[in-house]
Amino acid sequence: MKKIFKRGEQGAVAILLLLALAFTACGGYDKETNFKVSPLAGGKSVEITKYTGSNLAVKIPPRIQKMPVTKIGDSAFYDKELVSVTIPKSVTVIGDSAFSGNSFPSITLPKGVTEIGYRAFDDCENLTSITLPASVTSIGNNAFDGCTSLATVTFAAGSKLETIGDEAFDGCENLTSITIPAGVTSISKNAFYGAKNLSNITVDGNNPNYASEGGIVYNKAKTEIVAVSQGINGAVTLPASVTSIGNSAFSGRTSLTSITIPEGVTSIGGQAFYGCTSLASITLPASVTSIGNSAFSGCTGLTSITIPEGVTSIGEQAFYGCTGLTSITIPAGLAKIGNGAFAGWTEAQTINIAGHPSQSAADRAWGYSVTYSWQISVTGWRAYCNAKINYQGN
Repeated sequence: MKKIFKRGEQGAVAILLLLALAFTACGGYDKETNFKVSPLAGGKSVEITKYTGSNLAVKIPPRIQKMPVTKIGDSAFYDKELVSVTIPKSVTVIGDSAFSGNSFPSITLPKGVTEIGYRAFDDCENLTSITLPASVTSIGNNAFDGCTSLATVTFAAGSKLETIGDEAFDGCENLTSITIPAGVTSISKNAFYGAKNLSNITVDGNNPNYASEGGIVYNKAKTEIVAVSQGINGAVTLPASVTSIGNSAFSGRTSLTSITIPEGVTSIGGQAFYGCTSLASITLPASVTSIGNSAFSGCTGLTSITIPEGVTSIGEQAFYGCTGLTSITIPAGLAKIGNGAFAGWTEAQTINIAGHPSQSAADRAWGYSVTYSWQISVTGWRAYCNAKINYQGN
């Protein structure tokens, strides 16, 4: 449940927070009866499965039923609207959705925590900062999804972090920069999706697996793009070492205005630039041979692109809705164009076909059909395209 406090409610939250601090200063733990627990393997420790109390400021006891608390279980504190929580040093695992939907502005994780689960803190909209102890090895999918106030993420010195999950920081609108520790071995390409103001991702120089440049994370050799800052803006020039633009690499980067792709890149992946509405120009090198499905779909601001002579394949809806282009030329060697590649194009736009002398010849080569049943169904390379098409082949 999402909670955004209005101005009139902020004072009440502040009072609750002060009460919480006063409570914890007294050192009083919540009663054991406020927690449901289950024994973990071996029966030597317990996990909290549910908080049944009504306090908004919770201090979790380090032992319940005479056994140490080592895990905050799945959904244990889900949507409790807590303004303060203290986690004992004995805890090593924060389970899935453990604190999802709460109201605390900060939280301290014990130095022994190794795992942060799926959606562990999602929709904690008042959380402004968090320090992840060196012991943490994995951040689960969507762990901080929807933490719209989160502005600072700090990894403690000597961090053992290895994995950052899919959409781990999705929707963290106030996050502007983050540094990836040296030990990270796996970063989801969508780890920072939706963090719209994140413009700077830096990888620790001692990381043997990844490198960073200009807000983009690459593999160490900088041949592949791993993750792109959601807030990347302006003109981007990729390193000469890059050999491919993967699926969804720049998808939704609405502040990107132009990009220069180096010679040697052979493929533009599916949805690589999907929805890049400010992208006005792009230079494709002669080495490119394929353009994936929806690669430039929704790039309404695109006014200039040249398809290299060596391109042999253009995917489905590759240029769907690119209404800013006045014309485009399809090279003679093109063997395949996917369904609806130019769907949404208007009468004011022009497509020049270099390899076929007529519409029928192009349709035979790339496929086009109209089916009449209870409704009209159009499929093929020029489906739902109203552009003027010039056939220039011999």
